[in-house]
Amino acid sequence: MKSEIVTDAFWNLAEKQAHDRDQTLSPFNKEVAEAVLNGGFAALEDSFRQSPRYQVISAPTGSGKSSYAWALVGAVVQAEADSSALFLCETIHQCEDTYRELTKLVPPEHLAIWTGAHDAKKPLEDIQRDYGFEPSARFHANDLPNKRVVVATHAFYKGARGRLAMEYRGRDRTLTVVDERPKEVSVFDIDQGDVGKVRDWAIGHFGGESEAVRALRALHDYLGDAWEIERSEGGKNFRALRRSDLSWFTSLEAREVSAGEGEQLPARVVSFAQALSTGYAFMARYEGSSHGGRFVGYRMDLPIMPGTILLDATSDIDGVSSLVPWRAAVRSPQVAYDNLSVSLMAPPEEVVGPKQRLVPLLQSAKGARPYAEWIMETVLANSKPGEKVLAVVHKVLLSHDYLPDVSEFGEGAFDLEGRSVAFIHWGYGIGSNRWKEATSVFLFGEFHVPKRATVATTLGLLDQPAGSPRLKSMDGPNSQDDLLRLVRDGHLLRWEKQLAMRGNARNISADGVCGHQRLFVTSEFSRFMKYRNTLFPGATFHVDSSVQRRKTGGGAKGLAALLASTDAHRLTGPELRTVGINLNKDRARLLANPVVRQAMALRGWTYHCGGGRGKPSCFVRAEGASVSNDNAEVVSARPAA
Repeated sequence: MKSEIVTDAFWNLAEKQAHDRDQTLSPFNKEVAEAVLNGGFAALEDSFRQSPRYQVISAPTGSGKSSYAWALVGAVVQAEADSSALFLCETIHQCEDTYRELTKLVPPEHLAIWTGAHDAKKPLEDIQRDYGFEPSARFHANDLPNKRVVVATHAFYKGARGRLAMEYRGRDRTLTVVDERPKEVSVFDIDQGDVGKVRDWAIGHFGGESEAVRALRALHDYLGDAWEIERSEGGKNFRALRRSDLSWFTSLEAREVSAGEGEQLPARVVSFAQALSTGYAFMARYEGSSHGGRFVGYRMDLPIMPGTILLDATSDIDGVSSLVPWRAAVRSPQVAYDNLSVSLMAPPEEVVGPKQRLVPLLQSAKGARPYAEWIMETVLANSKPGEKVLAVVHKVLLSHDYLPDVSEFGEGAFDLEGRSVAFIHWGYGIGSNRWKEATSVFLFGEFHVPKRATVATTLGLLDQPAGSPRLKSMDGPNSQDDLLRLVRDGHLLRWEKQLAMRGNARNISADGVCGHQRLFVTSEFSRFMKYRNTLFPGATFHVDSSVQRRKTGGGAKGLAALLASTDAHRLTGPELRTVGINLNKDRARLLANPVVRQAMALRGWTYHCGGGRGKPSCFVRAEGASVSNDNAEVVSARPAA
């Protein structure tokens, strides 16, 4: 494929897009477009060489990556008669939007879309009822291999019929664009009771004497035996499992069950058994228990095809690129967050105790109601009448009506004393523009997943069975396994940044600066201090005094929280001893601690070693009075990474 033809067609289509929107291509737009074009050429080279790889473009949220990828698809189709493309989106509504945009760039006869809402077999009235819109077009799934350009969901691509989208007239597609990071590893998390329920289902579905029922009975007994095994010496929480003699689970009949909806119990149990047969399964005991737990299977099921581009603003921080060989980073422009202010805050201890975990607390009205009230008070205190506000909370607060389940700014929006507030939950909203007018965004809590799921995801990305030494290194509540922490932190950072950028910050200026927005987060203090500049370079950061109140007492975190939040300009050794911090005893350890140094850098602190009676050791902020002490040792924190 001639690069000059693709290039000319791409820029012509990019200009057409801008003209149709009454816009011009700004310098920053052109940088993003250039990154997409370069990623396209790298993917086309992979396609030519049959090199399975994802060319990853991490240009920021709101920068127009998707629009320029649509132009790239149009350019590739124009440049060569037998070329083809596949565009994958996370949601059905995003697929609908993409199809509409591609109809402006690709001849309609070459274009098809397939999702549950675009299935020609379904009555239109059922689609309108189930999905809330009338689709632009409908096709049969079997139409896809004969269309040059296809739009589909991540789930369809990864599913049993994915080959229908991957191929055009018997050949792999020239170009595949994956918009937003798909889930690479499927995790099947079950207990013995789930197997019993599916066994009873199978009796009615296949018959009581069927091979399926015999296999499920054997699986139920096997897991029961594992459940009763005492912990081995050393108190391990994870035990690798493998049972490969249950042949029904690898049969065509079983594969048809596992190909069903992933959240349906029969599909989940059969998929677990399939993972068990290859050794990609383990038992995860509950922390502190001597018996029982959950049974976890995992499978890497993301196709890695030649000629693929991944568009994902957080692919540079999600941890995956450090684990897998099939991601290649495309140089991408980054936004400046000069117009973003970020405030870290914490709930009071009477609402969330110092050692309480938030998710279990929210399972009862006794814990959930005070927390929901604190959320409303916090939004009210930190926003202004007339503002549009986005609040991200845990789903249970919305599903049990502790907070208004209202996610729109339009008609019917929730009014909080003159503020229009939209509430959404963690796990939802990536890729959406619906809240881009929000000038204040609040992230309450974090999107934690069970450790066993993170372990399974890590092993799946590494393509290692549970019997590998890596599982042992991940065991224990305080595991220091580097890869496990990389995946765990990457997951938390991805969701924090993605949802933080749903508001006005995603409206990027012509020179690449985010829109004016205030962001309030309640993430873990040490992680916030470590990654704040990685997440939002150029932003203004503030640590609220509520964080320090939860970190009272000695230790590096207590000192760091105080340095990061206090309004004082000078803190002496005797003053710090009153809150449990002994500089005479612990100075070297405290000053070497990364979180203390990050807090010093955040607020411009220097440490001055005392020079005798009347000249105590102290921390001094740059804005405060200087310390006159010829013998003082001055320690200045280097800028935080």
